[in-house]
Amino acid sequence: MLQTITKIILFLFLFPLAVQGQQTKFFEKLEGCSVLAPAMSIEQAQEKAITNLKLEAFQRAGIGEELTSNSYYEQKQSSTQNKDKYFESSFSEIKGEITFFKLIDFSQKIGENNEIVICAQAQLEVVAFEGKTSNKAIISLEGLSQNYKNNSPLSVSISANKAHYFWVFLIDKNENYMLLYPRNKSESHQLATSDDFKLPISGEEQWVLQTDFSEEKNSLLIVSAQEKGAKPEQLCDFNIWSLWYKSLPFNSRKKQVYNFLIYN
Repeated sequence: MLQTITKIILFLFLFPLAVQGQQTKFFEKLEGCSVLAPAMSIEQAQEKAITNLKLEAFQRAGIGEELTSNSYYEQKQSSTQNKDKYFESSFSEIKGEITFFKLIDFSQKIGENNEIVICAQAQLEVVAFEGKTSNKAIISLEGLSQNYKNNSPLSVSISANKAHYFWVFLIDKNENYMLLYPRNKSESHQLATSDDFKLPISGEEQWVLQTDFSEEKNSLLIVSAQEKGAKPEQLCDFNIWSLWYKSLPFNSRKKQVYNFLIYN
């Protein structure tokens, strides 16, 4: 969770749709499963099942494993102590992306070897890119730590190899998308290739990370595109956010996710 403090107070069915070099494929119902390993909680197995479901959607769309995976693991060293908790992120070249996701339900069954299997069913939409997508900018982010103590300030520096427009979002533990920059029409959100862009803007506001839990996973999401684009919603879920994201030109839009942990 992030609090902004403004310093200037002014009291399986598949339906393909081809759209301008991209092909949209909608799955009415798709399933992914995960074995409930001894060191996993039900929630972790459900998360893994959703990841496998998304990979299945990519494979059925014919674009292979093109998923950004943000997975959370808990490794128990013994039954009473030494629990190591960490995040793992993996990125791959983008040839397609998930643009709609609606969870239908979870289910449980017994596998062939009497293991517990957790499954997830969902509706998904996948966009597969066709042709060249070399118009995407390479965005670099500096200053982001992997761990933040509760009430710590957040500040980052962004640079790019192309003068593209960019947007910064915070994704909280409930998958809410909060627009951090730009929030005002007067704020320029075009990156100059010669300079680093520091956020938040000094003297205008602070970004303060907060949590009510012992630890909470958040993510910083940076979107870039060649066009200025429409203004996103200030706060929304993934599907509303994705409607805005799909309005950006497919051959230059790009998103990058960076995970971090807030703890007490």
